Amino acid sequence: MSETDSRLANRILIGLLVGAAAGAATLIVGAFAPGVLTAARWLATNVFDPFGQVFLRLLFFVVMPLVFASLASGVVQLGHLSRLGPLAGRTFLVDDDRRRANAVVLSESFWRSQKTSARWNQNAGGIR
Repeated sequence: MSETDSRLANRILIGLLVGAAAGAATLIVGAFAPGVLTAARWLATNVFDPFGQVFLRLLFFVVMPLVFASLASGVVQLGHLSRLGPLAGRTFLVDDDRRRANAVVLSESFWRSQKTSARWNQNAGGIR
């Protein structure tokens, strides 16, 4: 490991420890002064959360096309799917089964929620 890598790792570790200490200090001070917790919650929700959302969206904006391009490039370089071998076939089958199971679970939960909300609306209509 080079000198630059270890310095970066140390800075990341120090940042993690400083953040944990700041969070613990905020909670300790907030136990005696609840206004501090309210202010910290407002700051986190109204200032830091939007920046975090923008950061994550930009990250996905960059990462998702890279993942798609690398997968598409790998498939194109193969030429024939027979070159993938038996492991790939089993992987595709397992992945396909997982997708089917997720589809069944999601559709069942959607229809149950629709039935529940219909019953709720009927009951609410009777109360009025």
